[in-house]
Amino acid sequence: MTLDPLAALVGYWGLALVFAGAAAHKLRDRSGFQDVLAAYDLLPPLLVPWMVGGLGLAEVAVAVGLVGQWPPAALAAALLLAVYAVAMAVNLGRGRRLRDCGCGGRIRPLSWGLVARNVLLVAVSLALLMPSGERALVPLDGFTALCALAALAALQGAVDGLSSDAGGEEAR
Repeated sequence: MTLDPLAALVGYWGLALVFAGAAAHKLRDRSGFQDVLAAYDLLPPLLVPWMVGGLGLAEVAVAVGLVGQWPPAALAAALLLAVYAVAMAVNLGRGRRLRDCGCGGRIRPLSWGLVARNVLLVAVSLALLMPSGERALVPLDGFTALCALAALAALQGAVDGLSSDAGGEEAR
């Protein structure tokens, strides 16, 4: 089975947008992200400051690799997203509904919906490891890719807005 080159392009670039946005958030507000990361209570306190910059830089590297449609970047994306999903699931399993997931952008409380979102993104990342078909992209594919990316960005914005509102007063 092969992946259509247009689907691969949209998958790679869509994930690149997700990682670029997450990295920008982490690198722009390092102290805020450090508080979020510490609240997960999964790392020794001495490691938390080191992980703040390390995760942000790893996400930048993954985003750049995804823009270049480099398969190892898709694998790295899948691994990071899986680690994030497990960290969220562990805290939810402990009964801890942290105020902010640290995903980037709006403040969103931890939820099983965010875990499911990350699992879906892991599946997309792994699908990008399938071989692409030999079909040459045509100009209409470029337009289609831009429309698909715009639709995905709007969908992510809507989901982010709903999930940040869903926490309501209990998350504050």
